[in-house]
Amino acid sequence: MSLNIVISKVATTLPWAILVEHSKTASNSYVGMVPSILKAMQDMSNFSVVWTQPEDGNYGVPVGDGSGDWNGMVGMVHRKEADMVAAGLAVTLIRSEVISYTYAFLQQVCH
Repeated sequence: MSLNIVISKVATTLPWAILVEHSKTASNSYVGMVPSILKAMQDMSNFSVVWTQPEDGNYGVPVGDGSGDWNGMVGMVHRKEADMVAAGLAVTLIRSEVISYTYAFLQQVCH
């Protein structure tokens, strides 16, 4: 089955994806666990990925001014600057009020 979708922007950050700058070409690439997972999904389906990173480097918390705005990758999805986050993003109740989660690809247990 082939999906006919294009994901225009995927937000990520270190350590989930590492930007590799190619000095001889104009194109850069991302490497790491998250890009490998997305590449496997691309090979099975019909979509493309354009990577982006949050300017502030944050995962995403509400901005403290009561405006309902968010920073980081969550803010990028909330403002429709990115279609999804591909990173180890903690599932929290407050985040689930502004974004939707898929199944986790990695879980850490706190003791």
